[in-house]
Amino acid sequence: VALIRSEGLPRQPEAIAIELLEKEAEPPCLFGAWGHWSECSKPCADGVRSRTRKVEANPGASSPCTDREEAKCGIGYACPGHPCMDEPHDWSDPHGDDCFMYEYAEFCTFFKGYGPGWHIKGGKFSDHTAPDGITALEACCACGGGAAISKPKDPEPAE
Repeated sequence: VALIRSEGLPRQPEAIAIELLEKEAEPPCLFGAWGHWSECSKPCADGVRSRTRKVEANPGASSPCTDREEAKCGIGYACPGHPCMDEPHDWSDPHGDDCFMYEYAEFCTFFKGYGPGWHIKGGKFSDHTAPDGITALEACCACGGGAAISKPKDPEPAE
């Protein structure tokens, strides 16, 4: 197929494609700076945070400018009642108390706080850091740490 100019001379397909894009493309939206991220909607898996920016100008009014952005947060932290695995599974503090003991004795809360049994241990969580540098807050599901056990995601629908 030969492409012919109005003057009867052949045209390059690339030139036509550029011309069509220039005709169809709308001017880009003009934005202000992004605002700060919001707090995570959940302190654990499947949370969402967002931020917005001001639309300064929308010259191509046929399509809206995106002034909001969302991102997942809390990834890797299990929510209460969701499957979780202590990680590392053999963690214990310098006194030999493991994640099971932290849960059983209520040394901590799921939301990384001191539990009602903490007075037995005393001090701060950092005073009971394992030799590898990991605290119960990082290792134990009962203390808000550990690793979320995720089930396989459903396949994304085709667009």
